[in-house]
Amino acid sequence: MTLKPSKPKKKNTKTKITNSLPEQAESTLEKLEKAFEASSATNTYLNSIINAVADPIFVKDRQRRWVFLNNAYCRLKGRSRDELIGKSMYDIDPKNEADVMWQDDEIVFKTGQEHVREGERTDSEGIVHFTETKKTLYKNEKGEDFIVGVVRDITERKRIEVALQVSERRLKLAAASGHLGIWDRDIKSGKQIWDDRMYEIYGVAKDSFPATFEAWGKCLHPDDRERDIKECHAAVRGEKDYDTEFRILHPDGSVKYIKASGIVIRDTEGKATRIIGINRDITEQKNLEEKLRQSRKIDLHSYLS
Repeated sequence: MTLKPSKPKKKNTKTKITNSLPEQAESTLEKLEKAFEASSATNTYLNSIINAVADPIFVKDRQRRWVFLNNAYCRLKGRSRDELIGKSMYDIDPKNEADVMWQDDEIVFKTGQEHVREGERTDSEGIVHFTETKKTLYKNEKGEDFIVGVVRDITERKRIEVALQVSERRLKLAAASGHLGIWDRDIKSGKQIWDDRMYEIYGVAKDSFPATFEAWGKCLHPDDRERDIKECHAAVRGEKDYDTEFRILHPDGSVKYIKASGIVIRDTEGKATRIIGINRDITEQKNLEEKLRQSRKIDLHSYLS
């Protein structure tokens, strides 16, 4: 009897594939759930960071409707997030301010360039603030354009700038009438701005003398240098006003007497940033005082004789 080789049995691959589908679907679902949880956690984390920022932040769509706002922006507007999302500035802000913001938005949408503007903005209580608004273009994965903006309140800075301008105008008027030299020193860099009268007082040429704090210090009389520099530093630290007298040496070796005073300009945190002051040549006055003292000595000597 002849034996025929038996045919190998076909594997039921269909059954295995069918049985694996629920497992694959369950695995995919788990991955999606984990991804969603991670994405949700990331969004919560990012929102916490953005809401912790003190500056108001907003995002607008192409129709200028707010699609995202942080807590600071809601406080600025005096409205809840639900009241603002989906609305535009024309629904909330005065028309004159909304017109300006609309024009700025259009510049960003058309050019794609960052835009910064300083201007007035009215808060929910009707108080006008000076603000600096920076806007940039953001394009999402669908190609949709959005504007991301950050608003910074610069009211205090503007107040200081205006007060400084008024002070400088008064100082220039006083200088013009009293033959005073005006100087303005940047504390961080040490660079100084001198008017023409300052160069005359110190006997140096404007085009060759570096008007820095260090160069000025070298003009001081060696016997007065250490004391006066210490007085400058004390004024910067807020320990005393800068109001003093000292001697300087001209390039030809002649000695001049100077009366100096200045005011320290500080930022919103109280940090000194500039000193603006005046110098007056009082050499003639000092010479007359010395002559008077000598004359009194002579008179006294004659009387005692």
